[in-house]
Amino acid sequence: MNSADNQVEKNNGTDEYNDACVVNDPFLQSVDDLTEKDIVINKGKARFKFPTSFLVRSLLILVFLGIFVYSVFLLIQRAGEYYEADRLYDSVANIWNDKEFGLTNPFGSVQYASKDNKSSDTKDYQSSQNVEEDKGEQIVQGSIESSELIAIKAKMNALKIQNKDTIGWITIDNTVIDYPIVLGEDNDYYLTHAFDHTYSIAGTLFADYRNTSDFSENYNTVVYGHNLISGKMFSDLDKYFKKSFFEANRYVYIYTEDGIYIYEVFNVVKISVNVNYIKTYFANPNDFIEFAYAMKAQSLYQTDVQFNSSDRLLTLSTCTNAHNAAERYCVQAKLVEIKK
Repeated sequence: MNSADNQVEKNNGTDEYNDACVVNDPFLQSVDDLTEKDIVINKGKARFKFPTSFLVRSLLILVFLGIFVYSVFLLIQRAGEYYEADRLYDSVANIWNDKEFGLTNPFGSVQYASKDNKSSDTKDYQSSQNVEEDKGEQIVQGSIESSELIAIKAKMNALKIQNKDTIGWITIDNTVIDYPIVLGEDNDYYLTHAFDHTYSIAGTLFADYRNTSDFSENYNTVVYGHNLISGKMFSDLDKYFKKSFFEANRYVYIYTEDGIYIYEVFNVVKISVNVNYIKTYFANPNDFIEFAYAMKAQSLYQTDVQFNSSDRLLTLSTCTNAHNAAERYCVQAKLVEIKK
C-alpha cells in the first residue's frame, strides 16, 4: 500500500473526509441547494385525463350510431313512400279491373273525353305524320263486343277525370305491369310524380312527350317507367331475359278509348343509352324500316318478325338497377292487332 492510500484510510472517519464526500455527491448537493420555489405542494385532488384514443373511439361510435339511425330513418321513409304509391295505384286498378264498370259507371253515362293531341303545327306532331305508308302487310283489325268497348271507354274517361294526361292502360300477363299510361309536357315530370300529381318515388308510366296520344299515329311509341326495388312499375321487364318467360308472354296489351292495341314482343336487350332506341322521328319509310330491323338485330332472341312502313312499334324502357346510368332494359314490340 502506498502513501496516498494510507492517507485516505486514515482520514475515513474524519470531518474533512465527510465534507469532501458531500461536495462530490450530486444528490446531496442538490438537496442543499433546494429553495421554497423548488418545492411544489399539490393541494388539490389529482385529475384523471382520458386517453386520447378513448375520446377518438367514443367520437367514432357516436358518428356511426348517427349514420345508422339516419339510414334506418331513410329506409322507413322509403318504405312509406312505396306503400303510399302502392295504395294509390291499387285504388286506380280497382277502377280499371271492375268488370261491371261499363254497366255501373259511377260517373253516369259514358262521356267521350277529347284526345287533346298536340298541335298539328308542332314538329312533335308532324314527326308522327311524315312517313308515307306502303301497301305491305296491314295491321289486323279485330272486333270486341260493344259492351266491352263501352266499358273500356267509361274506364278511360274515369281515369281522364282523375288525370287528363291519361292516354291508355298497359297490361302484360304474368307480371305486375297493370298501370295507366300518361303523356306529359316533358320526360321529367312523371319521373317523380304519381298519377294524382303528388310527389312519388314510384312516378308514373309515361309516354315520350314527342309521341301523340293516338297509338296508331306513333311509329314508335316509347313508354318509360321505374325499375323499383319493391318490384312494382316496370320492374318485371327483366323477366323477359329468361327465354321461357319470353316465349310464354309475347304480347303486350294497351287499352285506349279507341280500342285494344295488341303488340308482339320481338326485341329484348340491355342497351346503351348512346343507342337511339327511343327514336320517334323518321325522315322517310326506309329510315323507319332500317330502325326496326336494327333494333331486332340486337335482341337476345331471334324471331321471324318482319317490318314495313305501315307498322307501329312499342318501346318499353327502364333502368337496370345495376348502378349503371349508361344502360337500360329495352323491350320492343310490333303492333299486330287493333280490336275496336
